[in-house]
Amino acid sequence: MDLLERDDFLDLLDEYAKDADAGDSRVALIAGEAGVGKTTLVEAFQKRRPDARWLWGACDGSFTPQPLAPLVDVAEQLGGEIADVCRSDRLPRSRVFRLLRDELNASDALTVLVFEDVHWADEASLDLIQFLSRRVRDCRMLLLATYRDDALGRDHPLRSLLGEVGTHRWARRISLPPLSQSAVTELAEQVGADGAEVYALTGGNPFYLREALASSGIQLLTSVHDAVQARICRLSPAARDLADWVAVLTPSARVADLSELAATNPVVLDECLESGALVASGDALRFRHELARAAIESSLPTHRQRSMNAAALKVLAARGDVDEARLAHHADLAEDAAAVQTYATRAGELAAQLGSHREAAAQYERVLRWTEGAETWAIASWIDALADEYGLLDQWEQSADVREGSIERWQVLGDSRRLSHALRKQAHAKWRLCAGDEYERLILAAEDVLTGEPSCPELGWALTARAGSLLSTGSGEALDLTLRAIAIAEAFDDTALLSDALNTEACIRMNNGEDVAALFRRSLDVAVTGGHESQTGRAFSNFHAFLVGENHFAEAEEVLAEGLTFWELCDFSTYEACLKGGQVRALDRQGRWDEALLIGRGLVRRAREHLSPVNRLNPLGGVGRVLARQGDPEGVEMIAEALGYAEQLESPDWLLDVRISQIELAWLAGDADLMRNRVTTAVEEGSEVEPHLRAELAVWARRAGISAAGLAPFPEPYDRWTSGDERGAAARLSEAGLPYDAALALLDSGDPDSMRDAVRRLDVLGATATSARARAIMRSQGIAAIPRGSRTSTKDDPLGLTARERDVLTLICQGASNAQIAERLVISVKTVDHHVSSVLTKLGVNTRAAAAEVALAGAAT
Repeated sequence: MDLLERDDFLDLLDEYAKDADAGDSRVALIAGEAGVGKTTLVEAFQKRRPDARWLWGACDGSFTPQPLAPLVDVAEQLGGEIADVCRSDRLPRSRVFRLLRDELNASDALTVLVFEDVHWADEASLDLIQFLSRRVRDCRMLLLATYRDDALGRDHPLRSLLGEVGTHRWARRISLPPLSQSAVTELAEQVGADGAEVYALTGGNPFYLREALASSGIQLLTSVHDAVQARICRLSPAARDLADWVAVLTPSARVADLSELAATNPVVLDECLESGALVASGDALRFRHELARAAIESSLPTHRQRSMNAAALKVLAARGDVDEARLAHHADLAEDAAAVQTYATRAGELAAQLGSHREAAAQYERVLRWTEGAETWAIASWIDALADEYGLLDQWEQSADVREGSIERWQVLGDSRRLSHALRKQAHAKWRLCAGDEYERLILAAEDVLTGEPSCPELGWALTARAGSLLSTGSGEALDLTLRAIAIAEAFDDTALLSDALNTEACIRMNNGEDVAALFRRSLDVAVTGGHESQTGRAFSNFHAFLVGENHFAEAEEVLAEGLTFWELCDFSTYEACLKGGQVRALDRQGRWDEALLIGRGLVRRAREHLSPVNRLNPLGGVGRVLARQGDPEGVEMIAEALGYAEQLESPDWLLDVRISQIELAWLAGDADLMRNRVTTAVEEGSEVEPHLRAELAVWARRAGISAAGLAPFPEPYDRWTSGDERGAAARLSEAGLPYDAALALLDSGDPDSMRDAVRRLDVLGATATSARARAIMRSQGIAAIPRGSRTSTKDDPLGLTARERDVLTLICQGASNAQIAERLVISVKTVDHHVSSVLTKLGVNTRAAAAEVALAGAAT
């Protein structure tokens, strides 16, 4: 039964193994519903390839998983250094990843590495699969990962892994289906059962089918749960009791442990094994499938589950070698608050250390359900730990919500240092949520509560946080605060604080126009050497942003690659998103728009579903700018969305960045009044921001005829542009790798030949809306011989319109309103508004009537 209708899949695996053995390694993702036979398929394939080295690791879903459990399984099979490291009290994630990679690379034989049930994997294990999949080309390996595709919710972390790994050329997917009705009928008839009835009950699922047929000698039962129970009920009382204990001692039970809890004499053991209720696995017993184990466990009365888990906890804790996650699970079900507090705390700390932040959060959530008898300071500490884990998952709303509990408790206890810490962390959460007012209030409070306290690291943290809040409004005071924080960090040898303060100092000096590359590098090196993930993330993000702002794109790509490699080993959603958002900005500035859209659209989707508001700004702004320049109305909507977040955040740099995009939108639409109004507002707010933003704003101010003297000085080559040397600026901008800005500088020159060159450059970039605006400007100035566009979608249209814009113009000529156009074209009125604006811009007119006249005149000719 187990291998019926599975030959084709075994042949596929054999083909992948041959490729891997020849040096063309493979990753195979094997999907299927629970009980469909994924593990059975792999076990059968192992018999086909006994010549390979087989390594097995399994994930368990019966409780919050032990971080890197499948890697620990594999390490025990390999032995040597990797096994010793995995047995140590502190498991260094990056080191053990590299040890496994080196072990796989060193083997001359084909290695088949199996990770079972990865839908239950912790984050660190998913990161390991991703890490190995990117390096599979370096060794003769077939990596098999099985997972339940009927257990993946929309937000399941495995979905992201499947999306990325599945794009590799060497990745393969196998979807294992249930058995056909004809196969089920054939098997059912062998035991005298009705094939149609069995198929209706089981759906062709091999596990369900086995249990149903095993019970059919008595009566075909109405559910698989009943079928599992029927098999167990045939056992003697002693054997049933043993099966119950195996169900509790998830995922498998050592016979030595069982002997302290139930009868394990040979007669009872043989009865359980011969009946098929249990299977042997080394020195342990387990159910054939998790579905069967869960069915038995769920049938146990609550009071019996509680007492059995209490007894199991006592036995397993006495061994001294059982992971805390498993002990925390049993303590939870035993309703033993003190044990939960002990083991869940340790499990959370280990999970956090290994980068399994979802599992760490789950453990802290567990301990906070069992606070009976705990000291107030302990509860506050658990709350802080949970809030930290939520933050690392970019779940800042949850982080802010739970942190209120620790703030309240530290206030009651009068612990000013821990209170300052909680207030500062809460301020950061509010900043991530774009709650600028709350951020400012909490930053001040974090410093104020330490008034009168002797110097301490927490004062240093409060000072550097306060300096960060003053970046755009008072660089002198901000620098003084940061230098005080650096002195405290050095006095207390606090490398995390030192890295953070150096980073803030670099940001301050950057806003003053100084070269701070060495300062950012020092901040990064201190963070990496000290193993401080948060500070490493901030350093990578800000260093990359600085290099992009300075147009040092080659160096920026090196830092980006370094940062992304780091995040492969350290799961950290918040700063990985920051870094990739910066990557979108860099690609946008370089005119690499296809790449920017490819990465940026994925980030925008992820941002809207999962990321904190502040992490939505870069992808929304970057993708929105590109789309708007290409004439896509969605870009306008994205920029409007980004503006909403920036206004809530109240960060001058972020706000001005989006305001500049809004100014460009008004210019693209040919709305001079709106453009001047937006420029005026931005100039009033933009005097204390990063130099390159001031320079971009000054260019737009000059274009709008508004003085921007208060924004000076400007870095090269924008100083040339603002002083009237547009062609000189364009040459420097081209050399710096800024093709879009270079084209706009040529357009601003007023020289007909330079303006024609600008249009040609914009056409090459695919900046449809911008080139249309440029042509309108040239027509308004009476310039002849304007280059025709060559974009595929518009080159055959005499007015340079896209197909959708031509539809809109046709309906305008018919006198349709925007609402009527929206109804006819099945699009939103807002999208019609954008299309109408684009049509008017391309035609160089200001009214719908004038657009209709141009269209009719063109038709007449």
